[in-house]
Amino acid sequence: MSLTRQWSNSWRECRTLELKTQNSKLGTRNSGSNVFSDVLVDVLSIGHRVCFRASGRSMNPTIREGERITVEPVASSDVRVGDIVLYRTHRAVLAHRVMTIESRDSAGHIFVLRGDASSTCDESAESGQILGRVVSVEREGRCVDLSSRRAKMAHKLRVCASRLKQCVRRGFDKYAKVGNLNQ
Repeated sequence: MSLTRQWSNSWRECRTLELKTQNSKLGTRNSGSNVFSDVLVDVLSIGHRVCFRASGRSMNPTIREGERITVEPVASSDVRVGDIVLYRTHRAVLAHRVMTIESRDSAGHIFVLRGDASSTCDESAESGQILGRVVSVEREGRCVDLSSRRAKMAHKLRVCASRLKQCVRRGFDKYAKVGNLNQ
């Protein structure tokens, strides 16, 4: 595994570490993945941004398999509904969207998360499981800022289109059932 230090030329200068491994796929159960996720956790915990290639299709079309994502450290109190967070489960490190946030007294928050391509939510995550926020994705040679107004509107349009498609499908299924009963 090699760590490459890069300097961002964005509106603010920040330290970014790009993680490169033989097998940097998060969510797999081999030792290479465990080392990768351990280094990822350590680097984010000391305040550095991290870039790596995403694997899996759970965040399609926002984050596609093989695209390079940038994750910045974030306090769980700064996470908002709609953010894409990197969090640790008992079996993997995942990046999914925050659907709802439930408050607990002094113990922090409970986050309900879901991949954009999924129709069901994941198990909820506690404040201590949140590692960082996905701030950008590199797609076809350009950087897409996921906190931009354009990215947020694109996500909302995809959600509306998906809901409309589900309603039409349910209506068609009801019509087909009624048509079969009348025959």
